[in-house]
Amino acid sequence: PHLETILEVPKGSIIAHFERTDLRKAREILGDHVILMGGISPAHFIHGTPRKVYDEVCKLLNDVKEPGGFIFAGSSVAGIPDETRPENLRAAIDAVKKCGKY
Repeated sequence: PHLETILEVPKGSIIAHFERTDLRKAREILGDHVILMGGISPAHFIHGTPRKVYDEVCKLLNDVKEPGGFIFAGSSVAGIPDETRPENLRAAIDAVKKCGKY
């Protein structure tokens, strides 16, 4: 229900940062009304493989960056976890560089 409430603010006036909300659903409801901000599950950074991190980041970006813009913010909960494997962080950066272009 809070997604519809966000539509009450003037278009383009906020960046909507979501931690637990499904970003795909948020984009569907909010369209280009706001810039979305969020990321992938912290578990991917900690326990995933570089390929899984890369694929998850690219899929997220491809699903939500249009039409209103998207800011990738590491994990969906609290940025990039301290326990992140360096190769997984590199995979996320590579994915943003390749899949985050408009």
